[in-house]
Amino acid sequence: MVLMVESCEGVRNGIEVSNSTDRDRREVVTVSLTSKEAGKFAGKAVTIKDAAGKQVDYQVTQDRALIFVADVKARSKATYRIVGEKPEEMKTLATGKVYANRLDDIAWENDKIAFRAYGPALQARGEKAYGYDIWVKNTEEPVVDARYAKHLDPATNNTIDSLRRTGNPEDRRAANRLRDETSYHNDHGDGLDCYSVGPTLGGGASALMLGDSILYPYCYQTYEILENGPLRFRVRLTYEPKHIGEMRVTEVRTITLDAESRLNHTVVEYKGVKEGTEVVAGPVVHHSDGGEYFADVEKCVVGYEDPTDRRNGESGKIYVGAVFVQKLSDARLVLFGEAEAKERGAFGHVLGMREMFEGESLDYYWGAAWSEAGMDSIGEWRKYLEEYAANLKEPMKAKMVSISNEQ
Repeated sequence: MVLMVESCEGVRNGIEVSNSTDRDRREVVTVSLTSKEAGKFAGKAVTIKDAAGKQVDYQVTQDRALIFVADVKARSKATYRIVGEKPEEMKTLATGKVYANRLDDIAWENDKIAFRAYGPALQARGEKAYGYDIWVKNTEEPVVDARYAKHLDPATNNTIDSLRRTGNPEDRRAANRLRDETSYHNDHGDGLDCYSVGPTLGGGASALMLGDSILYPYCYQTYEILENGPLRFRVRLTYEPKHIGEMRVTEVRTITLDAESRLNHTVVEYKGVKEGTEVVAGPVVHHSDGGEYFADVEKCVVGYEDPTDRRNGESGKIYVGAVFVQKLSDARLVLFGEAEAKERGAFGHVLGMREMFEGESLDYYWGAAWSEAGMDSIGEWRKYLEEYAANLKEPMKAKMVSISNEQ
C-alpha cells in the first residue's frame, strides 16, 4: 500500500507505528531513512524486533526507505526496537524475474498470490495475450521459479516429444502422464495456473478507450526490475508507442507487489496524451451473463468471481478485482457482442473508468485471491477490497523514535 511516512533526523533506536482505524491492520509500512541509517540497514548491521523480542524482517528500497510488515491493533500503536546486531536470514515473501526461456514472461509473487505479464518474444510469435495472468497458490513460500523449472525442463520435454512421435498409443499415454505430472496447469499441492487471459485485459490491465472500443495493449517492450524482495517486488514496463489519432502515446506501468497484500499497486503513465481520453481497467469476465460481480463507482472498486478454466469446479474460484485511488467517472459490467465474445474467448469486462489528461497517471490496485487459499466468497472479496480502499485513505503512520533501554 501507499503509506504515510514520517521521518526524524538523527539516530533513533525504535520505530513507532500507529493505526487510527477501527480495523486491526497487518501490512507493509514505510519509513524514510537518513543516509547513515540507510547504510546500517542496507548493510544488515541492525535488527528490528517486535514487542515480544522476535525479529521482524525488513528491506531497504532504492529510494532509501525502510519497509517492514507491521501488525497493529485497531486504534493502537506498536513500537519496534532497533538493535545493533546482525539479523538472521530474512524470508523472501515477494520476488520475481524474467523467464526468457518462456517467451519473455515476467512473473512475480508474494506470500498470497502470483502474477505474470507477457513479453516481446510471445508477441513476435503472434500469440494474443494482452492482460495480466494470475497463478494461484496456497502457501507463503515462493513457487513460481520451481513451477517454471518443472514445466520447462528440457530433458522432460524431450522425453515427452520422443514418446509422442512414436505413434504408439501407450507411448502417447505415457507422454500425457508425464506432461500432467510436470505442468504448471495442474495442481501439485501448492496451486496452479488455471486462469484464462487471451486477447483481453486479463486480471485487471489498463487500456485507453475510444468510444466503445478498448485499445488493447500488447506485450511489454522493455522492462526494468526496481525492487526484488524480500518484502517488495517492483517492475517498470514500457510499451511500444501507439498512434491514436494525432497522438503518439507511450504507456509506462510501474507495478509494485508487497508482502501480505493480494493487490498490485500500479501507476500507469500515458505519455503523449494531449486531450481528455477515457482510460479503463478491470478483470475479464468469463460468464456469459456476467456471473457474480460488483462495480461501485462511489467506493471505487470492481470485482468478479472467475470460474477458472476448469468449469467443473475442481480448481475452485478465483476472485479478481481492482481498487482505484482516483475518482471514477463510471464503474460497470461491459459485455461484448456475439462476434467479439467469440474472437476473445470471453464475454466482457468489469471496468472502472475515468478521463485521462496530459500529465496525469492512472493510480490503482489490482489483484486476486483463491477460494482454496482463504477467500471463501465474492462477498468476502468485496469486503476485502472495500477495506483496502478505506485503508488507503487512512494509512498507518510510521516514524523513527527514541526509546529507553528499560522499555
